[in-house]
Amino acid sequence: MRGKDSCRKGVTMELSPLARQKLEQAGELTPEEKERYKRSRQLSSTLAEYFSGKHSPEALWQMMKENKEAGKGYFIVEAQNKLADAITLTGSSNDFELPRRGILALETLKDDSKYSSLEAMLANIEKLKHDYQSIMESNLDTIRQRAKTQVEAAAAQMARQGQGRTVDLEGSVEASAKSSPEWMRFIINHDLVFNQKFEESLAKLRAEF
Repeated sequence: MRGKDSCRKGVTMELSPLARQKLEQAGELTPEEKERYKRSRQLSSTLAEYFSGKHSPEALWQMMKENKEAGKGYFIVEAQNKLADAITLTGSSNDFELPRRGILALETLKDDSKYSSLEAMLANIEKLKHDYQSIMESNLDTIRQRAKTQVEAAAAQMARQGQGRTVDLEGSVEASAKSSPEWMRFIINHDLVFNQKFEESLAKLRAEF
């Protein structure tokens, strides 16, 4: 008994203060908390498989239905929050579709479902993502046109001076446009405005879960 205690004390002494704190906190968990922690980790694993394409929205719905029937309905909201974590302003339409479908599918399991409200909010977020991309591309195209004029003029001048060096017109235009002060000023302000709108929209969505 003494040897066992000595061994445990020796291990504790080798742990960092943070590790000891976590160890002590883990020892204070109730059986219910331990079960919830276990299921939370299982949920993370299930969602990872969902995003990898192994599970469909319907399969995810069935798993959460089983949790609800087992008295673990709180995992529906946790799953929705984890799905919302995957929504980004700059992600592709395909990247948005999986969390959108998952969130809405799980909402149908709730007794006080807010499906229509969530659907509208997600549509607003999708529009915000589209506007972010389209406005950015439109401004970049305008700057590219100005850069193209400048690059072509420089290439023509080099030709007149007898410099036979080949110019990568497309690459030079792209590099010139994206390194221009005009583009830098635009993208900083553009990202600031849209990131704020995006975070506000995402917070409203989460508040409805």
